[in-house]
Amino acid sequence: DIRSRFIIYYFAAGMFPIFVLLRVINSLTTQLDTEPTSMSITIIAGILILVGLGLSYLIGKSYETPLMRMKDKVERIMEGDFSTPVPVTSKDEIGKLGEGLNRMAVELDEKQSIVKSIQYAKMIQSSILPDWNALKNHFEDSFVIWKPREIVSGDFVYFRKTEDSTLIGVMDCTGHGVPGAFMTMLVSSGIRHIIDDNE
Repeated sequence: DIRSRFIIYYFAAGMFPIFVLLRVINSLTTQLDTEPTSMSITIIAGILILVGLGLSYLIGKSYETPLMRMKDKVERIMEGDFSTPVPVTSKDEIGKLGEGLNRMAVELDEKQSIVKSIQYAKMIQSSILPDWNALKNHFEDSFVIWKPREIVSGDFVYFRKTEDSTLIGVMDCTGHGVPGAFMTMLVSSGIRHIIDDNE
């Protein structure tokens, strides 16, 4: 998992310079048959510290890069762009987080498509509703409150003025949402056909 990998990397990055320093001192002592000077130890220690810092930087980058990609993906999702997946390069927690983020983006994209379809259904349903101004012209003090529980609904108002009568209907079809909206379109069409056939 990520915790053990993190500990191993930092242990290696910390111990590597010390191990190399001890090996170099031992090698110099053996080869020169003298004790190394404090200057040579300082130079070697400085080089090894730089190597350790370089390793620490690379290890940090190996964690930072995928996390920054995920942060960018979250920002794109917030802007409505669900298309670009996060590259998943590992099987650890960061990889699982990336896979989860990609799955979430796909599901949000599918839900957004459904919502767009329902918005289009609302436009179609609104087209079969009566012209509220026509109703207002015939009944000055009239009003209609139409607030679907969801984007579309099974409720609708029917209004039609003929030569000798005025028809007003408030209807509630079975169902909510899209099924109810389909029912309203069927019922509205049926009512129109019945009235047209009997005129």
